[in-house]
Amino acid sequence: LTQLTNSKNVILPALGGEVVHFDAVAPSCHYDGNIEYWFCADCEQYWADEALTQLTNSKNVILPALGGELVHFDAIAPACHYNGNIEYWFCAECEQYWADEALTQLTNSKNVILPAVGGEVVHFDAIAPACHYNGNIEYWFCAECEQFWADEALTQLTNSKNVVLPATCSENVVHFDAVEPGCHYNGNIEYWYCPDCDQFFADEAHTQITNALSVVLPATGSENLKHVEAVAPTCTEDGNVEYWFCADCEQFWADEALTQLTNSKNVVVPATGHNFVDGECDCGETDGTVEPSKPTGDNMMWIIIALAVVAMGSVAIVVIRRRRNAQ
Repeated sequence: LTQLTNSKNVILPALGGEVVHFDAVAPSCHYDGNIEYWFCADCEQYWADEALTQLTNSKNVILPALGGELVHFDAIAPACHYNGNIEYWFCAECEQYWADEALTQLTNSKNVILPAVGGEVVHFDAIAPACHYNGNIEYWFCAECEQFWADEALTQLTNSKNVVLPATCSENVVHFDAVEPGCHYNGNIEYWYCPDCDQFFADEAHTQITNALSVVLPATGSENLKHVEAVAPTCTEDGNVEYWFCADCEQFWADEALTQLTNSKNVVVPATGHNFVDGECDCGETDGTVEPSKPTGDNMMWIIIALAVVAMGSVAIVVIRRRRNAQ
């Protein structure tokens, strides 16, 4: 106790250091906040007041995160007409986005989007269904992404089945058997026809649409066509109408255009038979009941001539015989 001193002399003055002020930050769902505090990096000391009288520490200045439901979104590749996204995590309570599961890489709603790549969209008008074919609603289609939409803005997604309006169907379908073509007339393939929708089909299931021309098998043609003139019948002989005949297909027609089919019986005009008047027919035939006509007029003249010829012949014969006897 030989060296007296006092309260001032026992104090060693502070060396000084830079103190940094931190404002209070409210905590959120997924990141901490903090109280207002002051910090000196030189001595690594924390204070809760500006006068630096309330010492604290790094843990006590922290306000823990409040927590919130975190939703994970898988990455989706973008297509022609809709956006994709990167893999990300989102909290609806604090409306915050992160690019990593540890929630260290903050991002936002725009940065998680991968824009649509684009593609040609084709518009299809609505078509009413008919008896045997489907119709469709108005729709838009992209061949690149094979996507269907029910609106031009491409907001109402649909699919290939939903754009179809089923056929109304009809029971009035007529079946036609196949017919081989001939020399002078067409044939046809087997086909089905619906008069309600005026449609031709090449199959019974009505899936192969065709038309009136396509079902026809053209005539094969022939050079053996003969024209037969009309011949009037007689009392005893048949006649015939005018007709045309093909030896290759053995077919008869009543007109040169070959549109009026007929047959071998129909071209015949039967014999008229004798029409006897007073036992005699116009053709000269008699029925055996006619009496010999009395010679009059021209007939008498011819009878006299005939008798004269006969008489002259008789005289000549007598003369010849007498000469022979005289010898």
